[in-house]
Amino acid sequence: MAEERSKDIFEQLPAYPKPPLVPLPEFGEIQSMERMGIRINRTSSAILNTFFTLSGFRAYWRKFPQLEEEALRNGTLRLPGLFLPLISATAGFSDDPRRPGMIDRACTLLFAVHSLFADVFSGSFPPDELKGQALEMGQYPNLFSTSLVIEGKNVRMFKSTETAQVTVIAGGRIYLLQTGATVGGVAFAQVREALEAIVQDAQARPLPAGQPRPGWLTCGSDATQLRIFNNLVKLDPENARSLQALRHSLFTLCLDLDSNPETDEDAAYQIHVGRLDNRWFHSSLQLVATANGKAGAVINFTTNLDGNVMSRAAAEIQRRASQWALPSPDESPSPAAPLPWRELKFTILPRMEAAARADIEPLLEPQPVTFTLPNFSRKVCCEKGIDPVSTFSSSSIRSGKRP
Repeated sequence: MAEERSKDIFEQLPAYPKPPLVPLPEFGEIQSMERMGIRINRTSSAILNTFFTLSGFRAYWRKFPQLEEEALRNGTLRLPGLFLPLISATAGFSDDPRRPGMIDRACTLLFAVHSLFADVFSGSFPPDELKGQALEMGQYPNLFSTSLVIEGKNVRMFKSTETAQVTVIAGGRIYLLQTGATVGGVAFAQVREALEAIVQDAQARPLPAGQPRPGWLTCGSDATQLRIFNNLVKLDPENARSLQALRHSLFTLCLDLDSNPETDEDAAYQIHVGRLDNRWFHSSLQLVATANGKAGAVINFTTNLDGNVMSRAAAEIQRRASQWALPSPDESPSPAAPLPWRELKFTILPRMEAAARADIEPLLEPQPVTFTLPNFSRKVCCEKGIDPVSTFSSSSIRSGKRP
């Protein structure tokens, strides 16, 4: 069985309609030539038409939309893009009104991701639309079983065929939890018992102060990470086996055992950079549950996930998680066999972690940096004649334009 699901950046799912190709004007039309700044008369038009026909450029122009489509599906300008705390996006989730603790919140998130995965790949998830036209859905698969892998001097996206494994990070330790390819045959209690066992293991064996954490290694700059990870696989064969196993996880679930953010603003900060040692930024999708039950997502821009996909996916995961049934407090333990899990082993030299931390720590800001803008929305912007996109876009800030 092949390990990789696809090498397409924009993955084609048979269940979704393929958007129409970008329309181009017929090359040689006088109006289209004039729009390109070429002055046309009868003689020059005849010369150009002859040249375009004999050179084969006219035939190439007709094929150009299809060639452009293939280039966009197969190529990316975002790599290596490894300095991920800087370019990943964080979505803070609303509190679950049922107020579950960290373990139950994490369980609902896990089931929500499996549910969304099933709907996206079956076509049950409604496609994005603009004015009734179905839009490209090829980025949504990048949320699942997708990660960045470093191979020598190259970085690439890896899309695994495996969906039965979830990476769980707790106390800086990285575990692999086997949930099965679908959660239809897994009881809530089974997942809860497995996560409780992982938490108990992490709390019983806290990492000694000064012992390097693997999560920090994914926080360095491009050059630093390329050097670190190439040396890591040479240092110990177990490192290579652990990295190979990580690329086959459906997503990454981070349990911040000692994080209790009181506000949504503090939660967003803590989820993104509060516990960098408890993250694995190479994963396309990380879901974080804090000790007091707050939650959010860290989504990897380099794995070709844009803002619309990030926002809709995060909202959908939050909605599904908050609707997932919680067992009653007096429900008896699951009689089914426990879900298997294991910790991944890494041998890391202190200087490797120090190099990554040296890159990211000067960029961390301890003062409040996340805020809520009350009563601010697209509707309010439009009512006041303000363009909601350019108001917050970096291009308008760089150009000095005022919203």
